[in-house]
Amino acid sequence: MYKCLEYLIRVTIVVAEALVYDGEKVSLLKRSVSIRVNEVLVKPLSVFIGGVENYIVTGKIPFKRPIILGHTGIGRIVETGSHAPSELSGKITIIKPVTTNGVLGINLDGLLSKQVSVPIDAIAKTISVDEPKYAISYYVAIANYISKQIKEKDILIIGGGITGLSLLTITSSIKVDIVTFSRESYRLARRLCTTVFRDLKEVKDRYSVIYYNLLTPIYLSYIGNFTKDGCEIYINPITAMLYGKAISIPLEHKRCHVITPVPEDSDYVANMEKIWDIIGSEIKVVRIESMKELVTLLPTRPFGIIIGLS
Repeated sequence: MYKCLEYLIRVTIVVAEALVYDGEKVSLLKRSVSIRVNEVLVKPLSVFIGGVENYIVTGKIPFKRPIILGHTGIGRIVETGSHAPSELSGKITIIKPVTTNGVLGINLDGLLSKQVSVPIDAIAKTISVDEPKYAISYYVAIANYISKQIKEKDILIIGGGITGLSLLTITSSIKVDIVTFSRESYRLARRLCTTVFRDLKEVKDRYSVIYYNLLTPIYLSYIGNFTKDGCEIYINPITAMLYGKAISIPLEHKRCHVITPVPEDSDYVANMEKIWDIIGSEIKVVRIESMKELVTLLPTRPFGIIIGLS
């Protein structure tokens, strides 16, 4: 009983400006920020916005309304709540979107705010530098994790974006093919991979590993056409969190192993320089002086924007 009461107690810390989407328009509003048990107060430093935010404002994925946007990035921990390690205060940290309570910027308030309280399990790794490129670390971490697991198995990547192209960049697999639906991802993928498809109907082979990198489950029913027996299917963790059973049901009869990547500590920084050299020029880095400038930044360019907050 006491634990339940403790979880419900909130201590208001500050009123902060935030970029809020209500299902119809993006607005700059002042919101009360408070810390629950097992949460930390963060001042966002660099926030990545891209496909997730575009899908929200175009109505392609479900989300809590109203919601503070901004699903991943880096920030400085200002204060820790009850049960959160006090030694984290003052540290710069990589903030991942997927937590046990939900996804930042989708069903939990995100990072496009002067200050925001996030669950302790959103803290992926502390780092020593405030460099904007680490705002995409979550996507790099997923690619690193999958690359380590699959070793040299043949793989089909469905969906481009940062994770898909990062995986193309670092994997040691003997056969790596990709299906990408965007012109920009297609252009970059052609530099990294000999076989790039524009449509799933073009795929004729079967694979030992598939990475499904799309934010909706609409193409999952096709995956059985490309799997070998015992195929390992890695699912974008945001998609897995949002759709749950809708992910696994279409694959249960295909004798496949459905896996949600859970990156390890080292995955968030490994291969960062190599990956940034490939895709960094495609990601615009913008430093804003006023939160009012945020309103004009959605929807974003194809590979997204890293926003530096003053």
